[in-house]
Amino acid sequence: MTEPVVPPPDPNLSRPTRLSLKAQFIILLCLAMGPAAVIGFLQTLAAFDRQAQKADEALLQVATIASMADRQVVGGARILLEALASQDDIRRHNSATCADVMRKAIARSADYESMAITDVSGQALCTTQQPDFTGSFADRSWYGELVGGADFAVTGLVDSRITGQPAVIAAVPLRDEAGNRIGAVSAAIRVGALTSRADEPATKSQPVTLLIDSSGRVVPTAPTIPVAAGMPSPEVIRLHFGRNGTVFQASSVEGELRLYALAPVLADKLFVIAAQDLVRMSPQQNLLDWAVAGIPLLIWLVAMPIMWIGLERLVLRWVIYLRRVGAGYARGHYIAMPSQVERAPSEFQELGRTLSQMALTARARQRDLRAALEQKNTLVREIHHRVKNNLQIIQSLLNLQ
Repeated sequence: MTEPVVPPPDPNLSRPTRLSLKAQFIILLCLAMGPAAVIGFLQTLAAFDRQAQKADEALLQVATIASMADRQVVGGARILLEALASQDDIRRHNSATCADVMRKAIARSADYESMAITDVSGQALCTTQQPDFTGSFADRSWYGELVGGADFAVTGLVDSRITGQPAVIAAVPLRDEAGNRIGAVSAAIRVGALTSRADEPATKSQPVTLLIDSSGRVVPTAPTIPVAAGMPSPEVIRLHFGRNGTVFQASSVEGELRLYALAPVLADKLFVIAAQDLVRMSPQQNLLDWAVAGIPLLIWLVAMPIMWIGLERLVLRWVIYLRRVGAGYARGHYIAMPSQVERAPSEFQELGRTLSQMALTARARQRDLRAALEQKNTLVREIHHRVKNNLQIIQSLLNLQ
């Protein structure tokens, strides 16, 4: 498309006092497309946050399921102990038969290390240990809870007084036929029964679950398992103890940033921690994700020069052309007609036709004014000639007298 031929600009035209059309149009474009670009960018970031939230929820679910399984073990211990406490051989403290009854109960499940029956003072009366343990449990926390009227007591991780091994002690009160408390039945739950997948390495798809005591330390389940490997320090773990479970990122003792989830097994006593490596994306994946996040902004940046060029070619050059034609008309030059606007958009064609009609009307008005001025001059000369003749006639008559 050829450039329109325009008259030279008038240097006397006043300078604009406001922003140009191009500047205002670009501002409007920014106001129109800027929020959409920002919203799109924020939506992409929100999608990343949702993915991270799903990873957190999945890990918390693993920890919660493990803690539920551990609570089932504790609940099973309560059911077993209450069943034993209702048997006559256990109530009578018959050491010859109560030990056999408890050993048979332990033999049916690998969850328990030992069991014991105590009297009302906390003295051991019957245990599964051979030879029979004869110590006292009066200083144990679970015994104090039963003395305080609890129907079921459970401890955190303690050393079993019978076997000397770490265990969780569960106990129920022992009552006679009249319902009076005459002692207690307790069981030592193996630590290994309260943990799952503790000896498997954590991966991006398979987290590891471990048991945590109230001090924030990992409970060892076997001598070959490095209890601190991949775990944060106990101080960090204690900061995230909670009843409803929590997910957090922290550095392990090796200095590696990992994702952790805590779920309670026994409130304020035992917790399950699930650990998983953070998903580290490759540089190519990072680049792709940021490219996706920047697509709305990229669209906005690409639209800017396109709209700039389109505004220049389709609007501004015709505005400048018509402004110069109008400046010529302002100086009284109605010869130049805006014929170039026939190649312009329809709106500028209509404006050009309006200017052409204005120029034709002004030229016709000029012709009428010139004709009227010429007629006036002719009349003035005729009147002057007649007045002059009349004055000559008067002068002649005066001379004759």
